[in-house]
Amino acid sequence: MATRFPLEMIEEEPEEEELEEDEPEEWQTTADPAVIKHRRISAKSAHTKSLNQALLATRAGEDVEKVKLLRAIIVREYEALKEIHTRYMELAKLNQEDGDKEYKWAYEVTEKQRKALKDVQKYLNPHLPKPEGSVRSSASSRSSTREKLQEAERLQKETELKIQQQRAEATERAAEEERMHQLETARKAEEKRIEAARQDRQLQMELEKQRLASDLLRQQLADENDVDGDETGKTAYKHHSAFGSIFLPPRKFLAGRHRPAGRCLAKTGRLGLSRGPARRFHRST
Repeated sequence: MATRFPLEMIEEEPEEEELEEDEPEEWQTTADPAVIKHRRISAKSAHTKSLNQALLATRAGEDVEKVKLLRAIIVREYEALKEIHTRYMELAKLNQEDGDKEYKWAYEVTEKQRKALKDVQKYLNPHLPKPEGSVRSSASSRSSTREKLQEAERLQKETELKIQQQRAEATERAAEEERMHQLETARKAEEKRIEAARQDRQLQMELEKQRLASDLLRQQLADENDVDGDETGKTAYKHHSAFGSIFLPPRKFLAGRHRPAGRCLAKTGRLGLSRGPARRFHRST
């Protein structure tokens, strides 16, 4: 993550009067990233305004001294903006996405500064004196600039490669997390299905036990009803036999009378009672 502007410090002709050092500003002493970012916004607005003024001056063919002054202002404001941005990046805890946005923002500011200085310098070149040995100096300067450009391009490619790698890793992690989530969901669903099947088997077993207990109780109740029926039948038979024995004549009254055995059996019921005409018995006095 880049914390500095990609553009190196631009050397500018020193001003004749040295400005007194001001008191440290709040953004230089505070550790609050929000305060520093607010100051950076103000510095960026001032730099953009000065930059536009310098470009308008070159297009309008303003006085060379005025253009030189505007160039010095935009260089100074750019350096101040770079310092504020650097301090903000050191204190702000940014993630990868926000860091990439900040790098892009700084890069765009630097490109605007570079193009503006190029146009201003192009406007000033015909008016600037050419010192001796300027050709050799220009060649050396171009060589140094070329090396710096190559280094900047190399760093840019490395940063782009890192961004691609991080994005690929993030995509792979997201896919892996999604796959693990699906596996976990399937596992939980299978556990729920197994648990439901187990509970169903338990309920079926309970139902079978209840059915078996009901069948046993029904059989026991039927057996008890049969026993009660037999006892009731036996008791009725005993009462009926006793009733019949009361009304049967004693043997001494029947001693003189004989009936054929077949007729007697034909007129005798299951309980041994006679089915013939009723007899009258007379008490002897």
